[in-house]
Amino acid sequence: MKNSEVKGIYIHVPFCTHICSYCDFCKVLYNEDLANGYLKTTLAKIKQIQVKVKSIYIGGGSPSSLNKVQLEKLLSSLQPLLLENGQFCIELNPEDLDDEKIDLLVKYGINRVSFGVQTLKPSLLKLLNRHHDEKIVQDVIYKMKEKGITNINLDLMYGLPYQTNEDLIYDINKFISFDVPHISTYALLVEDHTFFKVKKIDALDDDLQAEQFDLICSMLKKAGYFHYEISNFAKKGYESVQNLIYWRDECYIGIGPSSSGYENGVRYDTSKSITSYIGNNINKEIYNISKEEEEYEYIMLHLRLSEGIDFLDYKNRFGFDFLNRFKSQIESLCKKDLINVNSSSLSIKEEKFFISNLIINELLENIEY
Repeated sequence: MKNSEVKGIYIHVPFCTHICSYCDFCKVLYNEDLANGYLKTTLAKIKQIQVKVKSIYIGGGSPSSLNKVQLEKLLSSLQPLLLENGQFCIELNPEDLDDEKIDLLVKYGINRVSFGVQTLKPSLLKLLNRHHDEKIVQDVIYKMKEKGITNINLDLMYGLPYQTNEDLIYDINKFISFDVPHISTYALLVEDHTFFKVKKIDALDDDLQAEQFDLICSMLKKAGYFHYEISNFAKKGYESVQNLIYWRDECYIGIGPSSSGYENGVRYDTSKSITSYIGNNINKEIYNISKEEEEYEYIMLHLRLSEGIDFLDYKNRFGFDFLNRFKSQIESLCKKDLINVNSSSLSIKEEKFFISNLIINELLENIEY
């Protein structure tokens, strides 16, 4: 039984005021004419949406690089598509915001914001080509709360070149002191065509990254954050609705160059070409998901979550008894003390999240269809 009801909308805004050293996302430097062309196509696509959803997420790129007129057009077109009590989130660079832009967010019902902070250490910010500092971050968080937007996420990176554990501890303590209800953590991955790759600047090795990941988990857990997904920590009730849509293998619409979506058993990736997108010559790579592929993705995605796989939900969707279907793999993983299993669910132990890919691969090997 495919889960075909659309639950969310993702909008990709491919513009930035500067290019970060590690970023391989679809983006270009902000240009007003390009942004106007992008908006014309995007607004036309938004008008075609016939459903209301529980989550709208505007990501990038840097959505906050849009000027006020452009930002208002985008927000006003999306607001009517949100269900009552839905989550309306936008990614922001701290340095892009002034009082007028914050007022626009409030006016059009943004109730969650996600700041790309990454670090607060000046030397690392310079290396990453980030253009904020600690005071800018602290001030913009205060302004958001003052305007009534209290559901705030901060992105934290680890495994950065030259980053010491002391650097990371400083960042974690500062993030905690900002009293935000959600923190996302990402290990640096040096991708092709980035400044880091060109300059042959590497991330910290796996052992050091694992050590830093354990440090993050320990400190955030002590501060009252719940590790609900491999990369995400939240105070209870402040989980990202959009993230949960992805990890629970639910359907969502993707709009914008390089955006992905999942509708009616079909996954799609939109071309990264911004000029083609502006010309409404939008190419999509389509993947018709077979029953076998759907099962594989369901398991892989659910195991990113601390809640793991609910056996009843799995059986209703695929018709199999999970414990019988994966009996030998489960026994092997239990002997290695890598998973939690009870009568109703299976999940990866929190302290083993860092090697989750290895665990998932072992569970899924030799499936018979």
